[in-house]
Amino acid sequence: VASVGFPQVAINPERRPAKGTREIDGTGLYLMPGFIDLHVHCGGGQANVPDYVYKLWMMHGVTTVRGVPCGSMDWDLGQRDLSSKNQIVAPRIFSYHRPFSGEGWDRNKPQTAETAREWVRWAANKGIDGLKLTGYDPDVMAALLDEAKKHNLGSTAHIDQMGVVRMTARDASRLGLGAMTHYYGLFESLFKDTSVQPYDPSIKYNDEKHSFGQVARNWNRIQPRGSEKWNALIM
Repeated sequence: VASVGFPQVAINPERRPAKGTREIDGTGLYLMPGFIDLHVHCGGGQANVPDYVYKLWMMHGVTTVRGVPCGSMDWDLGQRDLSSKNQIVAPRIFSYHRPFSGEGWDRNKPQTAETAREWVRWAANKGIDGLKLTGYDPDVMAALLDEAKKHNLGSTAHIDQMGVVRMTARDASRLGLGAMTHYYGLFESLFKDTSVQPYDPSIKYNDEKHSFGQVARNWNRIQPRGSEKWNALIM
């Protein structure tokens, strides 16, 4: 990419790119780097037509995505490789997967610290880029994150309300979690007088408007802004 001039300054022909390239008149436009979307899925009905999803992202300037996951493990890794070889029109894909998932993994194995490490080694060998976690028991979460670090795998978590009672954002961060999605687990890290949020009986947990909205209503149940515990969580 080369700039040959700008408004009210004559174009310098000697700065034009080599012959055979495409020239775009950028007058009145902006040139920006590709956007990175850190949380995408193309599962469900969309997985049947991923070409549409990919092109939709590309048309909006998203050139890199982190699938959490995009689809099943083998399918996801295949799509990532096709993209990296420019054999499909798609963003660059980083493939993150949920522990104890994937074609070929024995789903009957108990979810323990030992099998957590075993799964990370197995998934790393398959070629995944990172872990998409939820709110696991502390010993399982510690094992997953420790083993992931050994294999240079990234980590992110949706600390869902089913697991946040035993694993908050603060707990996971101290164990080495790299990032988190949504904001479940944040308020619970700062509760003053309780460890779980009080859901109204009318709340439908599977309705995300309800579950996300209820989290936001906990703003006055947490440690005050600027307090020692507040600052400790931020740091």
